[in-house]
Amino acid sequence: MLKNTNYFRINQKTIEDTKLDTVFDQYLKPLRSKNARLIFKIFIAHGQKCSLTTLDIETELLKIGLNLDKKEINGYLVSLLKSGLILKDERRGKPTIIKYDEKYTFDLWKITDLGIEIADWIQKFTDKGSLNKEEDIYAFLNQIFFLDKINKDIRIQKIKEEYAVIKCLETLSENNNITNIDLKERLNFDLNEINEILLKYSRNDSTKPAIFKVIPVKGLINRFKKLFERSNLYYCRLSEYSEKLAKNRNLE
Repeated sequence: MLKNTNYFRINQKTIEDTKLDTVFDQYLKPLRSKNARLIFKIFIAHGQKCSLTTLDIETELLKIGLNLDKKEINGYLVSLLKSGLILKDERRGKPTIIKYDEKYTFDLWKITDLGIEIADWIQKFTDKGSLNKEEDIYAFLNQIFFLDKINKDIRIQKIKEEYAVIKCLETLSENNNITNIDLKERLNFDLNEINEILLKYSRNDSTKPAIFKVIPVKGLINRFKKLFERSNLYYCRLSEYSEKLAKNRNLE
């Protein structure tokens, strides 16, 4: 008699039933609804840059001919919140992507890192012919050019982020103890963009090692720089993972 091990095997890789259930019964569950998907697309387009209110979302939905009231929108927001794709801010605020002169404030919502990963995974899955295939520049241009605005923005933003990470890695491979201000000057990037990249990829978790080490600079020089640049000052270094990458690159 065969023993039930509660595992699927795909391409020699083992996927536990519980993990598969989490993907479909939690992360993707609210996206079975077309209205929830439309709201999620609004977060993909705007929620990475700023928090959104129900009025922002209602206005964006009206642009595509969908008229949902606040109660209906909140219902979809709660389902996306429970799945971990968006989060609710503790503070309230005014709409961020439409003109608004009233005094009334709203709950603020924003897409999570998990939501961005799910969106990126969906984009890769739906790009016909792009999986397990090396793209040349013509295939790439055709793919990008014919995407709708939301998906095009996601793809381009991802490319920009990957480019910024690679440039930071290359610069730190040459000088592994400089500040975020130095990186800004050498790469001619926006300082906020540099800080966001450094802090995002300096986090360790169980599946993804940190790429950078970020060490706050203390003392008078930091207070002066912070006053002048209006930003915290950090020493930036390669993580152990990135040092191995740099070492292997030099050996080639």
